[in-house]
Amino acid sequence: MTTKIHPACDWFPMMSDQEYADLKADIRKHGQPKAKAAFSNAIAEVLKTNASADKPPVEFLVERAKTFGDSFRASGNLMKYCPHPATWLNQQRYLDEFETFAPEASTSPARPKR
Repeated sequence: MTTKIHPACDWFPMMSDQEYADLKADIRKHGQPKAKAAFSNAIAEVLKTNASADKPPVEFLVERAKTFGDSFRASGNLMKYCPHPATWLNQQRYLDEFETFAPEASTSPARPKR
């Protein structure tokens, strides 16, 4: 049986096997109610502040999550510094300005192959 992977998975940095095991253990221990509550609260906050302008709040949040994931992945930060999704929502990080990173040409000499 082949597992179908949701396209949204490409938006976020890849986890190591250990990080994935830790995430599964955390979900087993705490469940998902906090994440669901954070998402519901974020939707209400987006509606209240009209942050999404003309977009539906869910579409706005998903777009901002994708932008954040792209920016975080391109920055080269370690996954352990990526905020938990509920934290990202609760802190209203979807309103942050995200840097866009362009690939830079290396100025250091190439290392010899061994």
